[in-house]
Amino acid sequence: MLRTIYLIAISTFAFSQTAEITNITASQRTDGSRLVDVCYDLQGDENFSIFSISAEISFDGGSSYQAVTNAVGDIGGDIEEGAGKCFVWDFGSEVGELYTAQAVFRITADSAPMAGSCVDYDGNEYETVEIGDQLWMAENLKTTHYNNGDEITHITDNNAWGSYDEGQYGVYDNNSSNADIYGNLYNWAVVDDSRGVCPENYHVPTDDEYKVLEMYLGMSESEANDTGWRGTNEGSKLAGNADLWNNGNLENNSEFGTSGFNALPAGYRSSNLGSCLSMGTNGYFWSSSESSSYYAWNRKLYSNNSDVFRNYYGKQYGFSVRCVGD
Repeated sequence: MLRTIYLIAISTFAFSQTAEITNITASQRTDGSRLVDVCYDLQGDENFSIFSISAEISFDGGSSYQAVTNAVGDIGGDIEEGAGKCFVWDFGSEVGELYTAQAVFRITADSAPMAGSCVDYDGNEYETVEIGDQLWMAENLKTTHYNNGDEITHITDNNAWGSYDEGQYGVYDNNSSNADIYGNLYNWAVVDDSRGVCPENYHVPTDDEYKVLEMYLGMSESEANDTGWRGTNEGSKLAGNADLWNNGNLENNSEFGTSGFNALPAGYRSSNLGSCLSMGTNGYFWSSSESSSYYAWNRKLYSNNSDVFRNYYGKQYGFSVRCVGD
């Protein structure tokens, strides 16, 4: 028997903090197909133009809702802003026979990170990503110069690595292809140099700016202020490119890669021996905040842990560098 749901007096409303959803209409087809056409206009702001659209339906005037799942069209991820967005909901496959005068559609637009780019002194172009109110480079720094044109000392001999005072960088295993993918490994003297290494209008993030990022992704303030492994799945959210990470809890978490930060397992350069270790397993990132004369704060991701590690390491270590917008 053909089952028909009568959705009369359909009401609609929308929810979003970064998009304006207007001109929403929802109408049931009269051809017996048990389909509902839902249309809307979607307008972003200066930071967001691509959204994830979800819909819910209430049959009791908005007291309770259930997700709209069997729908096709402008619903789901990667929906660009614009007028005349529509999707078709096959309510017959989700709901039994029903007659109601209290049907309410609720449409939600969640902002997706907006990508851009920035360029360092060497002309390397980096993708950027908006996460909360911060604009981050989505790649590791690979410049070989300070912003005034002075060269950063390039160390290829392990025995020459490990200065507290001279800015140094290295490439993992002295293999230039690693720099192309993972960026360079810098000691903290580079990070702290007044000549700067980040692209124009960017800087190396402070320890507190990393905390802002972590809390936006779900970490509590008390967790962010703690040391060691903190949070739940924020490490997985920050990581990216599963093919480069060793298999483990980090990439197997369902939230892997969702922030767009795209942290990579570039490994590190040892502070005293100058050897390169842990590529594929760990990613280390300097902050610009020192802990003492010989130590500075950093972040670490590990292939078998979905959390984020915060601690201070010796300034002689070679770590990756990310930059955040001023």
